[in-house]
Amino acid sequence: TTSDVDEVADWLSKELDRCVRSQFGDQPPTAVRLQVEQLRYRLIAFAQWQAKEATEGWHIRSDLVEQRYSATLDIDGQPFTIVGVIDRIDERDGKLRIIDYKTGDAAKSPDRVHRTGPKDDKQWVDLQLPLYRTLVQHDERISVAGDISLGYVHLAKNPADTKFDEAPWSVGELDDAFHKAVEVVRLIRAGIFWGIGDAPVFDDRLRELCMDECIIRP
Repeated sequence: TTSDVDEVADWLSKELDRCVRSQFGDQPPTAVRLQVEQLRYRLIAFAQWQAKEATEGWHIRSDLVEQRYSATLDIDGQPFTIVGVIDRIDERDGKLRIIDYKTGDAAKSPDRVHRTGPKDDKQWVDLQLPLYRTLVQHDERISVAGDISLGYVHLAKNPADTKFDEAPWSVGELDDAFHKAVEVVRLIRAGIFWGIGDAPVFDDRLRELCMDECIIRP
């Protein structure tokens, strides 16, 4: 993996242009061109981060980029298969880090996305990154000799937010996330699901579009 910022930025810029041409041709609409330049601005910030990481010894496992993973778990004596596609895995000195790209304007931390509640009693509401860890641990293509870190790489509006935002979870907290996943599987098998609640009621013209006046609303 190169540590030359200009080389990384040039490659990303050319790939962006190639993707735009394949989708919109040589003369994309003005709105598309504006969005492309905004994305190019974010990619330049990403290139600076990527070059720094290469300098520090991290390299991208090119054989594992956007790969599909599956793991069959034994839950109460019955197999249950989980499947996922991981954006990227980096390696350095036997250590791995699992990366999920985020492109929203505001950079939300992994902990904020995955858990909610007071600081001393947070509850899991999203299990994506913890289950990515489980998938990697069960994949025969990957030898896990050291630590596995999890996190986001933000391609955010603010270049200062372009970084590896590592999840702060301890091994015990990750084990708790796995137990939560097992609990969810048991509930699914038992046919127990959370209700979705009542449909929202609108006070404007959206009432007509959402069919609020219908006796039997779909």
